[in-house]
Amino acid sequence: MEEYCQWETFNATCPRHNEVVLVTAARYGRMRVGRCLPVDYYVGCFADVLDHVELRCNGRPSCIVSIPDAELFRVQPCRKDLVAYFEASYRCVAGLIYQLTENQEPDLQNTLVTILRSSYCE
Repeated sequence: MEEYCQWETFNATCPRHNEVVLVTAARYGRMRVGRCLPVDYYVGCFADVLDHVELRCNGRPSCIVSIPDAELFRVQPCRKDLVAYFEASYRCVAGLIYQLTENQEPDLQNTLVTILRSSYCE
């Protein structure tokens, strides 16, 4: 997983036109000492935020999560006065991008709808 520190942006982008993002892991907090957290101070508190990031990214050709992020901050398990960071990984998988126009309902009889979840694909 790659680290995204305060004021950095996670940018998941698939270069091929027939691929979409599949987030495989996402955590927010103070996981370990590293690039974003150089000192061993209140380390080890974090939340698995895979569900949050999957909703924003999976099935799209690209997505971004800028840190700090208000939604992730609400689920942070660490003390709120401590700076947290984000770590995530993703891969690009073959997929079809289906966009509805305004007031258009999906034709589910003739459309295969796939919900991508990393637990299914691992």
